[in-house]
Amino acid sequence: MEQVRNRAGFSVIELMVTVAIVGILSAIALPSYRHINGQAHLKLTQASLLDLHMQQQHYQMLHGKYAKLQELNLPDLKYHTITMSEHSGVAFEFVATAKGESVKTLQCNVIKIDHLLNKTPQECW
Repeated sequence: MEQVRNRAGFSVIELMVTVAIVGILSAIALPSYRHINGQAHLKLTQASLLDLHMQQQHYQMLHGKYAKLQELNLPDLKYHTITMSEHSGVAFEFVATAKGESVKTLQCNVIKIDHLLNKTPQECW
């Protein structure tokens, strides 16, 4: 007569194999996630810089000069700090500097746009 063995649960080997598989998949997926997340933050910052550029152009059309940074609607970005340099009323340059590790891994720590829509560095746009 055949005996039926009643098993309840998993063996230690099965659990160890499962943990190893999850660990390997995590090691592969996490760097990709960080890179994609960093790219998303960079794209959001680029869109914010372009929006600030449009605000400046609109202000210049109305007042004949460019606005100071305090007069603009600055976005609240979590991973970048935006500053404006070279303000003389006739020219400006917005500079976004990375402040989060997810963005710094993209080699685009500082991106810029000026009043003539010159964007630097080119590989980050």
